[in-house]
Amino acid sequence: MDRVSLVAAAEWAWLGLNDDNWISIGSGGVALGGAVAAAIYARGSKRAAERSADEAAAISKIERDRQRDEREQLHRQLHPTDQTKIEARLNGTSGRRSLFGTITVNREYRADAVAMLDEKTTTPIANLPLLLRPNEEYGFHIEHWPEGRKAPQTQRLRFKFWPPIAELDDVDWTCPCGRPLAREETQEHRAHWEVILPIYFKQAPKVRGF
Repeated sequence: MDRVSLVAAAEWAWLGLNDDNWISIGSGGVALGGAVAAAIYARGSKRAAERSADEAAAISKIERDRQRDEREQLHRQLHPTDQTKIEARLNGTSGRRSLFGTITVNREYRADAVAMLDEKTTTPIANLPLLLRPNEEYGFHIEHWPEGRKAPQTQRLRFKFWPPIAELDDVDWTCPCGRPLAREETQEHRAHWEVILPIYFKQAPKVRGF
């Protein structure tokens, strides 16, 4: 069949389509277009949902960071003491003297302390009360002072502090930062606040004639 005959046959086929044929073709086109539109809409909805989830996660992280910063700021504000050193002094008579220090805190704290002879060697401060009340000067024994000693063996004091326990201490405040709220029955018994203060000691000058 030559080219002219093919073209003519195509034209007759085109003209021979009845209304039902055209409706079927139109319906198929509409269905195809609807499917394409639905796929595009679904893809767009998925992307919008992903963007919304990402935005919600970002907002949630911002809020968590803000709350964490607020807790850390409050933790710093609740720091136990303004002291930067322990001014030690000698008490007692010749041959039975000891070195003592004092500490004052800003509010109620449970406390524990050790004398640091060096980086590895410590001895407990035994006579420090378990609960310290605000704005009271608490004295404590640091070390014995034998005859002939010129300077303290203790270099620093390490204090560990915790908030009070409301039902035991009749005090109702705490710190929400997430650190330990009470002394743990472990070897380390991690502190809520830890303060290391150097010992400052000045030997009293000798008086002539004595």
